[in-house]
Amino acid sequence: MGLGVDKKRLEGLDALRALAMLMVIVIHVTASRATPGAFNAATMLNAASRLGVCIFFGISGFLDQRSTSRQEAFSRWLRRRSGFLVGAYIIGSVAYLGLNHGVSLGLPWTARELVLYLGFGQAEWHLWFLLALAETIAVYWLMRRIGVSAGRLVVLAGLVFGFANLALFQQHSSLRLVAYFTCVDWLVYYALGAWVAVRSEAESVEFSVERWAAPAGVIGYCAFSLIGVTSAFERGLSPARIVWFLLSCALLVGSIVWATQRELRVPKFLSRLGAGTMAAYLVHMIPVRIAERAGYLTGYSWLRIALQVSAVLVITIALSSVAMWLLQVLRRLRIGQSI
Repeated sequence: MGLGVDKKRLEGLDALRALAMLMVIVIHVTASRATPGAFNAATMLNAASRLGVCIFFGISGFLDQRSTSRQEAFSRWLRRRSGFLVGAYIIGSVAYLGLNHGVSLGLPWTARELVLYLGFGQAEWHLWFLLALAETIAVYWLMRRIGVSAGRLVVLAGLVFGFANLALFQQHSSLRLVAYFTCVDWLVYYALGAWVAVRSEAESVEFSVERWAAPAGVIGYCAFSLIGVTSAFERGLSPARIVWFLLSCALLVGSIVWATQRELRVPKFLSRLGAGTMAAYLVHMIPVRIAERAGYLTGYSWLRIALQVSAVLVITIALSSVAMWLLQVLRRLRIGQSI
């Protein structure tokens, strides 16, 4: 691959990464001011920004794997800024905790709210994002240091995903999963991006979407199935539900291992269906939110699950078609020859 093509491709992906990051920050700050209980543009944009998180970490993993110079620059930057990052995270956490409890110290609520929103936006989310960045950097450094392959990183991220949600389940005595805002989930997206980069570099012929779409689809479908199965239960603990949850986690982790260690050959339609699954999973809650605001859904019900499944199928087909078209356009422009 020539240097010019590589430079153009990296510049384009950098622009996408910056746009995704800007979208996430702006939308979350805006959505944090939305009226509670009201479905409006900010609420929908808030859901859309979660897709930006997937884009950001996916592209980051892809970039860090594809460019040796980028890897070296990242390592140098990390060595110079690691102390600053840790210090900023600690100071920010302490500042937020202090402001959040300011009402007990006599600080008027209006002043505290103003400082929180201006200084932090939706404060909890931004702190979680900093933590996710720290985790991503740590896993990236570990991968480069001990030579862990991108496929193994996917397995590691899947394990962390399962155990973290299991801990959440134990803490809240509920079978609900936080699908969008747990930091470890973002490692899965980062790992998938890195894995795609490694697979595309390993191929001596033009990279085929079908080679990685099926594994991504397996992971996405199992993740969505895990959410759907667990959401069908009400709050409460029982041995049967614990066993069911553990089996679901095992299914997720097992599918990740299977998908990354085997050569999968599936029909093109199933590959395309799988290619858009992870992205569709991130936006499938929009029609559910609409139904909630309209009063059709109260609590967790089979109607909610049916709406989620229907939304995923429709959005998956649409997104996969758009993805195929974009790849064809990139290849014609000679930007995506190796994509």
